[in-house]
Amino acid sequence: MKKKKLLFFIDILTTILLIIQVQSMLVFSIKYFSHLKDFLVQTYFAGYVFYGISGVIERSTYRDIYPWIQFIVFCFNIYAAMVKLKDIHNKELVKGIYGYFLIFNVVFVVLKIFEFYFYLDILTHA
Repeated sequence: MKKKKLLFFIDILTTILLIIQVQSMLVFSIKYFSHLKDFLVQTYFAGYVFYGISGVIERSTYRDIYPWIQFIVFCFNIYAAMVKLKDIHNKELVKGIYGYFLIFNVVFVVLKIFEFYFYLDILTHA
């Protein structure tokens, strides 16, 4: 029962952070739609954080806390994805909406891996 509640909490946090990221990416894409073909993927992942909800967070007092929250949720998502995959294999816990949230867990992890990689790439070449 505790595992199910923890997974649900992780899924809710993941959904909130994915909505923030997708909204910011859409605002960035709309603003620079005519110039998107000129942007590199690194520039896109580095630039979207200044638009939409991410931009509001970037300009607020939470700008130092937000990346840590993302990293903690990233680590929780790796755990959640592994537990859900194990449970799917054992045909246990993952039923209904928990199975669908596995897609959110994996998408969040993949997006953050790309973002962390591009961010580190920009820092090392700056």
